[in-house]
Amino acid sequence: MFPALLCLIILFGKCLAKDPIGQNVIVLLIDGYGARMQHLISHGVQAEYLRSSFPTQSWPNWLSIATAKKEVRAISAVIFELHVIDWYLTIVFPGLYTESHGMTADYMWDKNSKLSFERGKGANDSEDIWWEDLPAPLWYTAGKSGVDVHCYWFAHCHRAYHDMVVKVPLKRWTDLNSPEQTDKLSELFPEIVNRIIKYQAYKQQMFLMRYAGVDNALKQFGAHSDEVEQAVARIDLYIHELQQKLEEYDLFTSTNLIVLSDHGLAQIEEEEQFYLEECLSDYSKVVKVVNIHSMLMVFTEPQDEGHVHFELRVCDQWAPMGDYEDTDALLVKAYKLSEIPERLHWTNSRFMSGVVLLTKPGTSIITVFSFTITIEFD
Repeated sequence: MFPALLCLIILFGKCLAKDPIGQNVIVLLIDGYGARMQHLISHGVQAEYLRSSFPTQSWPNWLSIATAKKEVRAISAVIFELHVIDWYLTIVFPGLYTESHGMTADYMWDKNSKLSFERGKGANDSEDIWWEDLPAPLWYTAGKSGVDVHCYWFAHCHRAYHDMVVKVPLKRWTDLNSPEQTDKLSELFPEIVNRIIKYQAYKQQMFLMRYAGVDNALKQFGAHSDEVEQAVARIDLYIHELQQKLEEYDLFTSTNLIVLSDHGLAQIEEEEQFYLEECLSDYSKVVKVVNIHSMLMVFTEPQDEGHVHFELRVCDQWAPMGDYEDTDALLVKAYKLSEIPERLHWTNSRFMSGVVLLTKPGTSIITVFSFTITIEFD
């Protein structure tokens, strides 16, 4: 009698198994370049178009990805859909332009407090000045809607926003001083799949992950290196492994995987690398230089701004050859803040300098105080 009753209870329990309460989402952000992930592209769908966000640096792009708006602000997206439904075919990941979210660049300087933000690696990078008044990030919007949020090296996901904080273990905080921290990404997949299986009948879940392997290989070895090919192949394999695990547990109908890339990198052309100091007759007029390579923010005293801007605009180092001036062919353009093109949606951002230098891809500007060993840059 008891074995029969036990079987009846087991069968009855199976009959009462609950359906998922809603769709779960896994977001994978790949730093660097992700356009050659053939397995992902051939089995999923892609954004129909992209709209770029300036500057093409990690922190501004991460904030654009993490913030929401009705208009599409996609940085770079390849979307892998596990369960094909008509409305999902046109989805892209939304976000804000830089001047709307306020994370101006990887490196910033506040001229009032004299504090610097240094790509998340500086001593003052946790100060409230950089984080106050930022728009609501994706995880806050999801969390306030009752979605369980889990973050894996997703920038500043651990920071409290108003009345909510995502509990992220310290080992899963973004640490750009430890570029290898995301290397074992695939070891997380069993944990993620098990959590979906266990809780999807009660809670929708969002998993935000970041992988830095491609970006690290690009910066250290260059775009055409074997190391980059291996890094791209590795993340393509990881995505395939995750798909297989989701398929193994019949999670196609309840879980979607979205894969994003923040920006690409440009290779440094040695013959087009210039020193800022060589363009200025009196470098003491420069109060602070923030960022290097493709974009420099030059801070001066108000009375010196016009003089510094003029000398940088006519600098012989990057002046066009010949008797013509084709502005589209200039290696470096010097702008006053008010002259920055509106299409960049950057002028009204925070912590901006009065003079800004922008270069063509591959052209690099450095100072005698800057040091870099990267082959490629953001």
